[in-house]
Amino acid sequence: MVKSKFIFDLSNVLFYLTMSVVVAFPNPSIYKAIFIIVFFLYTTFQLLLNNKGIGSRLQIGWALAFYIFCKLSSIWSETPWAIYEVINNVRWAFMLSISVVNYVRINQLSVIDVAKRMLVIGFVFILNVVLNGTFIEGRYTVIIGNYVLNENVFGQISMGISCYLLYWSKKNNWKTIFINIVAIIMVVLALISGSRKSIISLIIFIIGFTMYEYPPNDILRSIYKIFSVVAVIGLVYVLIMNVNILYNTVGLRIESFLSIFKGEEADGSTITRMKMLEYAKKMFVEKPIFGYGLNTYSHISGFNAYAHNNYMELLANTGLIGFSIYYLPVFIYLITTFSLWKKRTPDSILPLSILIVYIINDFFSVSYFSLVSHVFIGLSIGMMYNLLSFKNRDNKI
Repeated sequence: MVKSKFIFDLSNVLFYLTMSVVVAFPNPSIYKAIFIIVFFLYTTFQLLLNNKGIGSRLQIGWALAFYIFCKLSSIWSETPWAIYEVINNVRWAFMLSISVVNYVRINQLSVIDVAKRMLVIGFVFILNVVLNGTFIEGRYTVIIGNYVLNENVFGQISMGISCYLLYWSKKNNWKTIFINIVAIIMVVLALISGSRKSIISLIIFIIGFTMYEYPPNDILRSIYKIFSVVAVIGLVYVLIMNVNILYNTVGLRIESFLSIFKGEEADGSTITRMKMLEYAKKMFVEKPIFGYGLNTYSHISGFNAYAHNNYMELLANTGLIGFSIYYLPVFIYLITTFSLWKKRTPDSILPLSILIVYIINDFFSVSYFSLVSHVFIGLSIGMMYNLLSFKNRDNKI
């Protein structure tokens, strides 16, 4: 079926506008919710017009089941009012993720098509960082109006976009100078954000897509790639520890993180996070099935914050039932994408690597209501569906 140019162009406009307020210029404004609603309604309507149903049944079932369970948890929650502090964000996050998947499927975007769109978003994000960024106490901080961009969100956006651009650059054999420059800038932004989890995630992604674009069948070539990646990581580490701006933003935090494995005393932030995980574990043991109720942890733990671990946050608040509802579809998507990779489906390594990165990243952050996380997860799911569609179409031919 030939797509209408108007439909294709309008869906792009809505995509870029929504990504602008969520990714390129992240802020808590009311416009964010408006764009998400419009984008969701439009992409759903277009799927219906194209006789493709209302979207992925698994994804919609995932969103509805988790949202309903979270709402029901107010019945047994000790702090039922706390649920409404995050339940709206849960709704927006899943609506955004579904919209992104629908958008990728409507326009039959390839992996490189998605990377091209990330180039545009990345370029706008760089402008935002340059125009609104400043050094505060040795750290580069982005301030949009009265909103200070959280360092982890800053790092996550930079890391997510750089994944697509690095992959695209590699596919072009590093010949396209502009893409290479933007990709390098995004990696530098991930470094100066000071977000350890984003840097770790970026390293994991680079190892994955550089070493194993397809399942390895040459041991010597794999060994060569391992040494090459280790050498690059070593070079980056030397730069971080010897360049003042990088050392002040992330070097000190890496040192404190490594001190745990050396048996030395960690910094205050790391010690606090370990205590937060212990309390989340205690809550889960006390109520393992249903949990204490959504968002209860931050109010009764005494830390006045989330658990900094999505797995423990969900186990403490929603128990095994809520945890399973949230993660079962994620692992279904992971297994499906992995099977595409095992069958040497072209470009399947990108959505697979990004899904793995976010599964690992959940050990260090709370993402179940994160708009940015759900954008990148949605892009990966959309690419997975298209790769399945392209593969089935090719097999029929």
